[in-house]
Amino acid sequence: MFHKRVTNPALSELREDLTATLEADPQNRCTVQFSTAQAYDDALLAELDALCAHYTDRIEVRFYSHEPGDGFDATQLLALPNARWLTLDCLRRLQGLQQGLNGLHQLRDFALQVEHGDFPALAAHPSLANLTRLRLSQDRGPQIDLAPLAGLTSLRRLALSVQAHNLEALAGHTGIDTLYLHRQSAKTSLAVVSQLPSLDFLSISFGSRETMPELTHGAVRNLEIIRVRGLNSLELANFPGLQALWVEDQAQLTRLDLTETPKLHSLQLSNCKSLGELSGLRDSRLRDLRLLNLPAVDLPELLTHELPSSLETLQAWSGKRGLDQQLQAIRQSRGLPVPDRPFWPA
Repeated sequence: MFHKRVTNPALSELREDLTATLEADPQNRCTVQFSTAQAYDDALLAELDALCAHYTDRIEVRFYSHEPGDGFDATQLLALPNARWLTLDCLRRLQGLQQGLNGLHQLRDFALQVEHGDFPALAAHPSLANLTRLRLSQDRGPQIDLAPLAGLTSLRRLALSVQAHNLEALAGHTGIDTLYLHRQSAKTSLAVVSQLPSLDFLSISFGSRETMPELTHGAVRNLEIIRVRGLNSLELANFPGLQALWVEDQAQLTRLDLTETPKLHSLQLSNCKSLGELSGLRDSRLRDLRLLNLPAVDLPELLTHELPSSLETLQAWSGKRGLDQQLQAIRQSRGLPVPDRPFWPA
């Protein structure tokens, strides 16, 4: 599978290069992206819409930047009624979003990332009714009311980097299997997580809170915790079905207890400077272990005496040349290769 990215294409490039890429392999995808309003006109958007009608969700249409100036004029979207995959991101501001979405009833994947927005009722827009994927990110402006998302029965993947308003309305949603919660206020309860019965992948990143006792789910298999400021404990017993865990940039976290996660097979710990205790590691069923920049852990001791017998791949790195050479020698003596694939599949 090949994903081609084309920036500010000419009309001929749309007609020839994109078609050639998409016809070469039914798995191929294309992103057609525009950084400025001068890069497109009615004829080009009409051609792009025709391609979207033919290739459906294999084409991502992306508008970004549009600086300097007043930002992106979203009424241009009226020329793309057949777009199924639309991304509006890296934008300082945009105008006419509600109007621009009016004709986009084919949308299945929509992403919005804007510095300043004023569309609190966006989630209730009729053109979002059949989404399977939604990403919302807004730095400033009125909160987006998330309550209407409860009615998006086809929604499977949701990423939120906005100050949540009515996040709890998602409780009981039977379709969401992937959830990213980014920069959530410490005042925002995460209890809704336990009330999403189909949830399989959960990511909590940035924001700030010392503990997350309400964060629990019996069926989540994949969990990542990244740069949650102040977090000093993570109760893995709240995720008995956990199979893969990534923890990164957690300066206050001192210990992890793996004894309550019998199904865990993949673990990555990165840049956790106070983490010094990994209870239950030797008796775990880990197959893939990645330990990166953990200064409070005696890595030579751990690699020599604490690795589980089930381990198949190992990555250990400290950033110190001499120590890393020692770690590599221990790894090789154990006959453990370095992982040859990303931790999370693409």
